[in-house]
Amino acid sequence: MAEERLFALIAPQRATLYSEWVRQLAPYEWLASPLGPHIQTWAYETIGGLEGLHLVLDRDLTENDLALLRRFALTVGVFRRHERRGMPWLEPLPLERNYVLPRTMLETRRYKGKTNELLTELMLNLAWFASPWSADPAVRLRVIDPLCGGGTTLFGALIRGWDAFGVDNDVRTVDTTVAYIKHFLRTCRVKHEVERSRLRGIGQRWTFHIKAAEPPLTCVVARGDTGYTFELLASPKAHILVTDFPYGVQHRGLVIDILTRGLHAWLRALRKGATLLLVWDQRTLSREELIHLLEGLGEVEPLDDPPWNQFVHPVDRVIKRRDILVLRRRPSDVDGEGA
Repeated sequence: MAEERLFALIAPQRATLYSEWVRQLAPYEWLASPLGPHIQTWAYETIGGLEGLHLVLDRDLTENDLALLRRFALTVGVFRRHERRGMPWLEPLPLERNYVLPRTMLETRRYKGKTNELLTELMLNLAWFASPWSADPAVRLRVIDPLCGGGTTLFGALIRGWDAFGVDNDVRTVDTTVAYIKHFLRTCRVKHEVERSRLRGIGQRWTFHIKAAEPPLTCVVARGDTGYTFELLASPKAHILVTDFPYGVQHRGLVIDILTRGLHAWLRALRKGATLLLVWDQRTLSREELIHLLEGLGEVEPLDDPPWNQFVHPVDRVIKRRDILVLRRRPSDVDGEGA
């Protein structure tokens, strides 16, 4: 049987706290990926002062695997690991990342409460890995964030060539997000068109057609209540949904209300087999409470076995247990044409 030994360099971080959670979660990104079933063993390893993962796979890597690895968030370089004279010798794999839009779209905008860029990319990856479309990295996905805030999830999707759809109820947040997208595309000289639609009784929608790919990328930002996600977006059904709930114990009631009112609307906007990924502060709800609530609302199946239950991590001195829950959408009577 062929065996592949790899050294995966963990993404370095300036802040100690970020370094800790990136190091903690990096192996589980690998284990949750389509390569996970082929990983025989893994361990942390330091070579030349740089920390990474020493992984042993039960088969050689394929071109499809390399395309997958180019999307990984928490490891920034992968090497075939050889032994020569008792020392490790590393052969770099060709994993240059080709972004459809400049990565600065994800990194440039700063605002209070912004989700870390690496976590955003990890969130997108985990939702993708759990979906039926992870076997083909070339598939162009549609991503929904029904609580999109400043748009970080949307930007993370767009730079990798996925269509992005976001909803938020805050007037200023949506206006500044739309303004940022327009300014960024103009500054980078990316051809685009934007349409503004007023939706009687429920809000407004801005639709961008971004001519950085063929066919053009679609980005929709809608202002309105998340309970009207399906009506606000009025788009082909999405493959994955990724969102980040408000942090803090004071938001417990708000999180429950959002899910109670929003989940059915979110599911209407998703394809059969779609995955949902939720990020929240465990001071708001424990993992067990959140799963119980979602199972009571029906139509979703939580993934709660390893490695999917290994992503809890600290954010700062206050938020010590931020967690990630991935769910699969069950087929139901909300399915219709184009589901």
